[in-house]
Amino acid sequence: MPRILRATTISKKYLDYFYQRHPGLLPAGYEEQVKALEWDAYAEVGLWKLNLHRLPGYEVEEVYVNHPVLQKKWAEKHGVPYHTGSPDVAILRAQIDAFRPEIIFEDDDRYFNPAFRDQLKKQFPFIRHFIAWDGYIRSDTRRFQGCSLVLTCVEDIRQRHLRHGTSSELLPFGFETSLTERIGNAGPPYGVTFVGNIIPDIHTLRLRTLYALYRKAGAELWISNFSNRLMALKRRAHYYRKASVGDWPAIRGLERVSRGAAYGLDMYGIFNRSAVTVNVHGDQVHEAGNMRLIEATGSGACLLTDDKPNIREYFTPDREIVTFSNREEAVEKVRYLMQHEAERRKIADAARKKVEENFSFYGRVRHFDGYVKKLLY
Repeated sequence: MPRILRATTISKKYLDYFYQRHPGLLPAGYEEQVKALEWDAYAEVGLWKLNLHRLPGYEVEEVYVNHPVLQKKWAEKHGVPYHTGSPDVAILRAQIDAFRPEIIFEDDDRYFNPAFRDQLKKQFPFIRHFIAWDGYIRSDTRRFQGCSLVLTCVEDIRQRHLRHGTSSELLPFGFETSLTERIGNAGPPYGVTFVGNIIPDIHTLRLRTLYALYRKAGAELWISNFSNRLMALKRRAHYYRKASVGDWPAIRGLERVSRGAAYGLDMYGIFNRSAVTVNVHGDQVHEAGNMRLIEATGSGACLLTDDKPNIREYFTPDREIVTFSNREEAVEKVRYLMQHEAERRKIADAARKKVEENFSFYGRVRHFDGYVKKLLY
């Protein structure tokens, strides 16, 4: 009977966004807040627990290691002392001791490192394995020492871990099909959209493509780290220093038109009501595989994405998605799609069917289950 504790980091930007939309939730108890977070389904929150419990024999708990409100509420409920500032590692240790997992599944870079894993194994002999997620092409593979398995969505990352001597396997993202009932279809329809962020030294193609799509195709953009108000001077200086001078007009232009952030069900709702939504991988990512591929298509949007050598392992271009190789082609294909509604809807429907059949979240955890059983048995 696998007992898994999933240790998760939640983006501070998302937490600020979430509590701004649920201002009355902060005084609520631990279980009520967790339930609300899981319902919003940001970045897989709650989805692992929901789907692993569908498999026989699993006992799963999830803790949010960088969420000060929840960690303090858990500590108060269980009589665990904590510092009056931010919660410290003592709470996480107490959570591990309370649940007594065989496996810790890490999606966190705040606490977990080789030294901390060694300490935990000495303190808690019931821990048999650490499994980690790594979706960052620039990650420091040394940080994962002590993990029995590192899961990733990118073959390049898997090969980096294998060269470092750590076992690693591919695990593509999955879409939680029950989200379609949560999303609904209320709200305004959109034409061409993008939801995500832009880091100038990582997302140069994304920056240039989105600026072209805004200027020439009227794209509506929710860029989480670009405000529709002027960015703080410190952040603006950082972006201008990282980006080339030639990209400064695009940064200024997108600052002015970005609608800010959209996370969780709000993001899925935008995808659902979009005629076309855009995906552009990071500059150093040579393979398709990011979360937006599955989130957007599972939500029902017609996806326009940058072409990658392995894209056909996910979708068939021009039948289930549309691909582009440069910003000029992106603009051309968006204009075509917006003029051919029936074809666009046919592509979107085919992609959603493909996701339901091949890339559901339940299918994702069934693959995960196979890796767990190899470790334990």
